[in-house]
Order: sequence, then structure tokens, then C-alpha cells
Amino acid sequence: MEKSIIIDEGISYTRVALMEDDRLVNIHLENNYEEDIKGTIYQGMVSNLVKGMKAAFIDIGQPKKAFLHYKDVPEKLKGRLQNNQRIMVQVVKEGVGSKGPKVSSYINITGKYLILLPYEKTIGISRKITNTDKREELKSIIKEHNPKEYGLIVRTGASKATDREITQELDQLTAKWEEIETRAIGAAGGTILYEEPSLTSKVIRGHVNHKIKEIVTNSNYQDDLLKDKVRLVDKTTNLYGAYGIDKEIQKALSKRIWLKSGANIIIEKTEAMNVIDVNSAKLVNIKDKDKMALKANLEAATESARQIRIRNLSGIIIIDFIAMNKDSHKEAVVEKLQAELNKDRIKARVYPATDLGIVQITRKRTSLSLKEEIMQKCPSCNRADAYISYDYLLVDLEKDLREVARESIHKDVEIKAASSFIEHIKAREDIISKIKEKYGINTRLTIDNKINKGKYEIHHI
Repeated sequence: MEKSIIIDEGISYTRVALMEDDRLVNIHLENNYEEDIKGTIYQGMVSNLVKGMKAAFIDIGQPKKAFLHYKDVPEKLKGRLQNNQRIMVQVVKEGVGSKGPKVSSYINITGKYLILLPYEKTIGISRKITNTDKREELKSIIKEHNPKEYGLIVRTGASKATDREITQELDQLTAKWEEIETRAIGAAGGTILYEEPSLTSKVIRGHVNHKIKEIVTNSNYQDDLLKDKVRLVDKTTNLYGAYGIDKEIQKALSKRIWLKSGANIIIEKTEAMNVIDVNSAKLVNIKDKDKMALKANLEAATESARQIRIRNLSGIIIIDFIAMNKDSHKEAVVEKLQAELNKDRIKARVYPATDLGIVQITRKRTSLSLKEEIMQKCPSCNRADAYISYDYLLVDLEKDLREVARESIHKDVEIKAASSFIEHIKAREDIISKIKEKYGINTRLTIDNKINKGKYEIHHI
């Protein structure tokens, strides 16, 4: 399996797509106008202790207080927390809706090959490194070069790294931690002590191995380790159009996905879970029903796993497969589903199929789903995913302006849209100047409330 990473660095969003054998499997988004605090280390201040919940609320300088469960507090601090006490915390989950971010006092600092755990003592080796001799060799390297006996996790990419690369990174992570400790001395509550690298760096860091075929980007991204695999394209190139990624994103926002066999899957979210329904659809009048069901369900298992990854579905996921009579067929479908989900870095557990062909999956929530990222609530009907958010609509607008820059000699355009979208563009004060600087296009904004929300028009002037 070959992997490619496609980076589209736009004005409003940075998008990083992971392709496996030229098919989209993950899309990572970073809104350039919003703060991404996951992984950020703060000097927090205990705001409220809630003993009944075995938790504390921590002021980290964000609009909502962060939630810290006692199980995420090192032993030396347990039982000693007091109101107005300063405590170093790291964001492990972004806030969603009315909930503030979730934080932990077990700090971790992630590199390409290692994860430093300064408050722990254990050394863990990635399960994907299966060679016993290699595991022992890596443990030996760590023990020899870790005089302070910090806890460490050795990542999969370390199996391909040299001893020098591993020890250099260990020294860098240790120095970084000591710098954070120094910065924390006397720091006020809400002070940022450490911020994670950019989205692009994080995604590539998570896939540092020799399976990456190429990294294609329209920005000047540099990576010493993978520099021979980076291919730069012109900034006016419709990169996600060329690789079919924009079409896959649109499909991932729809309910129904058609399969090559003629079957389809319907993906819906309820209050408590995500539900995937497999339908035979065009598979009718087939004599061998068992064989048909197995074929369709195996295809559905593969595509369901891919859609779970693209859509970043989490929590409880139920898949209602076409009914199968043979236990061996049910087992084959469950094994296929688990194998496909195992390709992902986010852990997912697949439970055995019931007699009715229903399979339950639990998948860890690490960030917002695709819909939560790019859809916005309708103020009238209150539907959460009524239409594309205006920040993400700017991605489409920029794509069309790239086309103008590439294909037309006329660089003066008028953008017409409903007043709410025009006001949103104006609120992003620098976007017009960035369009001019990046593409050489002069833009004029015109309100036209006859144009539907989520739409716009571009005219040459």
C-alpha cells in the first residue's frame, strides 16, 4: 500500500489529505482564522474543585473553563489540588458546543520517532514494531541516552531511523521539556507554555515511514527527512480537483454512497450514535443470495471503513449489513472491517456480528467530525449541518479565483453574494489583500440577497 500526502495551503484553510493507493482515506483541516489548541500546554489555574465528579475546572485563558479529571493528574498532585492553585495542563480534546476543552496534567511532547512523557517512567514500543530484536535494540538505545529516566513511547517510524536520529530527537525533546518547565516558573494562569507544530507537520510526523510515495503541495513546505519526496506545484493549480479530493469531500457530506456492485450504504447521525445501513439496492434477481450478500457486505465493509475515516466518525457506530445466513460469512465481513480500520491511526474496535447482521464499532473521538468542521447551523431551523460554513465556502471561492488567475488575462472581478457572506468576507479583514497578493486579482464585493446562502457568483468587470 502506497501513501501520498496532498497539501493545499489556502488563505482560509490548510487542508492535508492522506491517500492510500490513490484513494482519499483521511482529510485534516485547519481553519487559519481559528485557534487550534489541541496539544497546547498552558499554565492553568484551578477555578473550581468538584469532588462529586472527581474533577476540577481549570482556567486556561479560554472562553470556557477546561475539564480536568483526577485520573489525569499525576500521583504527586492528587489530593493536593486547591482553588486558585497553578497547575500545568495540556489540551487533549477541543471543546465542543457548550463543553470546554478537556485537559490532562500528564504532559506529552511528540516528535517524529518518540513521545516524551516527563511525568512517567515507563518505556513503550509501538505495537506495529513486531520484530523482537528491534524492540529490544530500541529499548536499549533509549535507556542508554535517557539519564533522567523520563517516560517514552517509541513510535513506528523509529524502526526505520538511525540510532543518531533517535538520540538527537530524544535530546531535543528533553531540552524542549526543560524549557517549558523554566517558562512555567512564575507564569500567570492562562499563559501558553508550548504550542504544537502546524497541522501539516503533525500529519507528516504521524506518517514518517518509507511507505510515503510523495508529498504534493502548493506551498513551500520543507521537511529534511522527506525532502526528496516533496513535489511543489504552482499556487494556481486546482490541486484537490486534480486528485479528485474535492469530489470525495462532497460525497462524504452526503448520506448515500453507491458501491460498484450496485449496493449502497446510507450514513446518518442520530443523537446517540452514527448508523450505516447497507442496502442491496440494484442487486436483485440474483439466484445465490448468500454469495450476493457476502460480496456486497465485503465491499460495504471496505467503503464503510473508508467513510468512517474520511468523515472522522467517532463514539458508537452501528452497521446494519445485508442479512447473512452463514457464520463464516459474518466472520469474514467483521474481519474485513477490522482490517480496514486497522490501517487508521485512530483506534477502533469492531464487535462480532449479531444474528441480524448488525455490527457495532467503537472509535475514539480525537477531534471534530468532517461535518462539524465545515458545516454550520441554520439560525432559523437550528439544524446543525444546514449548509457549508462561510470560512469553508472561502475555500471554494479561492479555488474559483485560482481558475481566474490561471485562465484569464482579466484580473478584475466582482463577487456577488448574500449580505451575510459579504459581511463575513469583510470581517476577515486581510482576505481581499491576500487574494491580490497571492493571485494578482482585484476584487469588488457586491450584495445580492437573491443569491442563496452558501452560494456566490463571480463576474469579470
